[in-house]
Amino acid sequence: MTGKEGIGLCILLTFFFSACSTTSSQMQPRKAEPRKVVMISVDGLLPEFYLDDSFNAPTLKSLVKGGAYASAAIPVYPSMTFPNHASIVTGVRSAKHGILSNTIFVPKKGPTRDWYWDSKHLKVPAIWDAARAAGKKVAVFAWPVSVGAKVDWLVPEVFSAKGIDHVQNWKLMLRHTDPRLMAELISASRVKTIRSNLDYDRWTADASLHVLKAYHPDLLLLHFRTLDDEQHHTGRASKSAKAALTRIDALIGELVAAIDFKDTVLIITGDHGFENAERTIDVNAVLAKGGWLTTDGRKIREWQAIAHGNSGQAAIYGDPKQANAIVAHLQEHAEGHYRVITAAQLKEHGAFPDAICAIDPAEGYSLGFLGLSAEPKPGQLRGQHGALASPMLSTGLVVYGAGIVPKKNLGQVHILDIAPTIAEQMRISFPATDGHSLPISVQ
Repeated sequence: MTGKEGIGLCILLTFFFSACSTTSSQMQPRKAEPRKVVMISVDGLLPEFYLDDSFNAPTLKSLVKGGAYASAAIPVYPSMTFPNHASIVTGVRSAKHGILSNTIFVPKKGPTRDWYWDSKHLKVPAIWDAARAAGKKVAVFAWPVSVGAKVDWLVPEVFSAKGIDHVQNWKLMLRHTDPRLMAELISASRVKTIRSNLDYDRWTADASLHVLKAYHPDLLLLHFRTLDDEQHHTGRASKSAKAALTRIDALIGELVAAIDFKDTVLIITGDHGFENAERTIDVNAVLAKGGWLTTDGRKIREWQAIAHGNSGQAAIYGDPKQANAIVAHLQEHAEGHYRVITAAQLKEHGAFPDAICAIDPAEGYSLGFLGLSAEPKPGQLRGQHGALASPMLSTGLVVYGAGIVPKKNLGQVHILDIAPTIAEQMRISFPATDGHSLPISVQ
């Protein structure tokens, strides 16, 4: 080989390997950019609210046309607000994350009115913990189980053990929020004090809008609750519930207008669906009938077995040695008013690890707990939730924004899929979950 031939061969080989390197580089998939995430929880969101033309929710329906959506999102058991909001942010079932119900049962004391407000009750990391560990900025507004959460902007959901007392609840919100942040948010909001659920949601929207525009957090979580309250009192698709939906949809529209979708993904989810109810059955009265508890005509005095829950579901606690007899008694006296969920079924669904069994009301029924009369009677509520997942208890899910496939029907998904989906969109590490990331991104 001559010198000129050798030089020519070197140039040729150099060109060849350079071309191969360029081609190889072009063939490598580009690493997806991390997204910011805004997640809105609409308590009691039903899939038909955005799938059925009879509901007036123009914002939700426009997001469905431009994004991915579920025909149904399955809640964890029990299908209550606090366990499911905990599952949304952890990706695991209630027995794992520790939020077993809305309120806390104390073995030696029994049912309490103490809610699972505090994030210290969570046994596993929440998505806000993972985001903060990755150096992200996080805002949380009105999210259940968030008192004390280590985030950058926090106004937790907390209210009186007596229930919905808006004046008292406003004082509790002030107590559990950084004073400087609260002063800033009050100044930015058109609502200065909360006197109704709609005030609460309006204030939550205003606070979220202010932080979105002023600070641009990487992750923002917020929770609207008006719709849930209306469905409890008037039914799952009542005229009042439809009006509440339209008002919440308008608040969502304001948030949509403030989001920069070039780098942000919006997730709108619910926590449970609703079943209509007309009559109520007192579970503790059924237990009293078998001698498992006693009352003085006003309240329960002593118990060997007792029900703890809400209108749509109850866990039964008592002496494990008497479990078979208690379950048999409850099954014998069900009379079509409720069904018994066995301990084996509870284990399968990752719920109530210390309960003897659980009770789900039959269609058209809600549950009572006074222990006074085992006879069915007209109920005060017209809607309830808490039972094992059924089509009526499914909730909704809509995802829209940067890199999201438009008009994609995800079919049936699970609440447990949301946390891993957020982690993937934000490109942050997150512990193993009971769900999986949803296929929502453009390839």
